[in-house]
Order: sequence, then structure tokens, then C-alpha cells
Amino acid sequence: MDPERQFLSVVLPIHPVFQNDKGSKKNADYRNKILMLLEEHPDSKTQLALRMGYKGITSKLNREIKTLLLEKKIEQVLVNGKTVYKVA
Repeated sequence: MDPERQFLSVVLPIHPVFQNDKGSKKNADYRNKILMLLEEHPDSKTQLALRMGYKGITSKLNREIKTLLLEKKIEQVLVNGKTVYKVA
């Protein structure tokens, strides 16, 4: 919950029986790639997408960044007025 109590963030765990191992492995690889790239050099979403080989920001990248922020594995900081993501 934010200090102004405008929103509440909730994480709902998925029971292992309902998880798809193949999809989970692909997602884990994708997240690890994001973390590895941000560990090398903090970047904006646009620059991160380009370094990953995309032409622009994808919905999957947005979703994974949001998840990594909620899990506190990465953090969002302002550098010279630009939003940059780095490993926490």
C-alpha cells in the first residue's frame, strides 16, 4: 500500500499443481536475461528492449518489469530526469 492509501498491491501465489513448467522455465530465462542486462548497466525500458533485440518496448517486457519491481528484485530511479531500472 502506498503512503496515501490510494492502492493496494497483492501477490497471489499459484499452487504448483497449476503451474506450467515449460512456461515457467521460459519466463525464468526471460527474467534472468533482464536481471543480467540491468546488472551490467542500468537502463530505461526503451534501451533495455533494444539491448534485448526488440525494436521497442513489448507488453511482455512491461509485465516482467512490473513483476520484478513488485518482487523488489529491481528498482526504479530517476537519473537526469529519466526513469532508469537497476538491480536492487
